[in-house]
Amino acid sequence: MLPFPIIVKPAIGYSSIGVHRIDKVEEYNETIKQLKFEMEVTGSEYPIEVINSQTFIIEKLIEGDEYAVDAYFSEDGEPVILNLFKRMFRHEKDMSDRIYYTSKQVINESLHKIQEFLRTISSFFALKLAPLHIEVRIDRDGQIVPIEVNPLRFAGIGTNELGVYAYGVNACVYFFKQQKTDWENIVNQMDDSIYSFCCAEIDASIDCKKVKSINHEAFKLNFDEILEYRPIKINESSTFAVIFHKSPDLKENIRLLNLDLDQYITLKELVLA
Repeated sequence: MLPFPIIVKPAIGYSSIGVHRIDKVEEYNETIKQLKFEMEVTGSEYPIEVINSQTFIIEKLIEGDEYAVDAYFSEDGEPVILNLFKRMFRHEKDMSDRIYYTSKQVINESLHKIQEFLRTISSFFALKLAPLHIEVRIDRDGQIVPIEVNPLRFAGIGTNELGVYAYGVNACVYFFKQQKTDWENIVNQMDDSIYSFCCAEIDASIDCKKVKSINHEAFKLNFDEILEYRPIKINESSTFAVIFHKSPDLKENIRLLNLDLDQYITLKELVLA
């Protein structure tokens, strides 16, 4: 018997493609049908090394706040945290990667817990000179449960560069130069703003090859302060832009989470034979 609620996701995955939450057995068959369609439409856009659309993991739902971490293990095995972002969800069924953010509060509430968790990983695997992208959840009791530990996602699609804007840390440069982060000094110099990245994605029900154009200028109007706007070539990815932005609080992020992105997407006209 499956321990509902559960998460179903590709054994090898990218972004939130193919990730679904199933709360009860009555939802299972319909969700699997939706997942099959999604993988046929979206999963086929990527090689099997990026998304494995044939093998899936079923895991028990992990409750708690979710964090994404970029880190490396130094020559002596000491973990060095380079980025620390918190993930936002629209609702409990939402599995999208639309919004991650960082701030003084995000760092202060989780840095030391995650540092100790990484030391535990290092003691088990004797990791040295190794970069990792790590996703964890921290529950109400402060316990850390790992979701993913993946060196292949260390730089992702460049979203880790939010750290450059938020606190002046370029994760790739720090890794290759083996630079250490002085988080006490970093936090003391940060302002009180929320620094976020938004991954603007085409809905999984839409084949990105059928997209004619994106109205980027109209979409930009949803942000109060854009730090950098990176459009992504259409027809090649389900993500059409990555936006680094700054705001005084979380209100903008909440609004962006609930924004219908379909209004900025124009599809190619159907040509009948």
